[in-house]
Amino acid sequence: QRARAQLEAELGVDPGPALQELERLILAQDPSLEMSGISTFLPARQVPGSYSDHVALVERAQLLETLTGLHDEALGGSGRLVLVHGEAGVDKSALVREWSSTAAERSRVLRGACDPLSSPRPLGPLVDVAPHLDARVGELLRTGERDGLFEAVLAGLESAGPMVLVIEDLHWADMSTLDLMRFLARRLE
Repeated sequence: QRARAQLEAELGVDPGPALQELERLILAQDPSLEMSGISTFLPARQVPGSYSDHVALVERAQLLETLTGLHDEALGGSGRLVLVHGEAGVDKSALVREWSSTAAERSRVLRGACDPLSSPRPLGPLVDVAPHLDARVGELLRTGERDGLFEAVLAGLESAGPMVLVIEDLHWADMSTLDLMRFLARRLE
């Protein structure tokens, strides 16, 4: 009932079919809601960019080679910003996951994600990776202080040695995340 009220107040919408069904089951005290079955409504938490099953890549060897070549150039000191793009469902995430598993042998790989929210998480991908960067980044994020945040991120990335930062679903990014990407792109080495 609180979710219904909040959806109505903030977005002017009714709950979707899944939430309506869950409400019906709760009100009926349906035995299927025992803890073992609740996963049908609440999927297990996954790390952003992770998958429960391996996805076989077909005809992607050239793309994997290209990513590996760009990684080699970046390790040589030239830095790279790479955008993997394409239509939904063409296995962009699977391609990046496959490549980053081999990249992790030579570089530290951090993963963050932008989420398809009506109001995007401010700096969502940075929040995801902040625990793996300098503590100052997390401190600035917690306090909401933006002065010096991008510089602290850059310093944290540079001090960690060879680093690959993967940001999934950039098309859902908030403006602050896009600003961070622009800031980092101009300073890649």
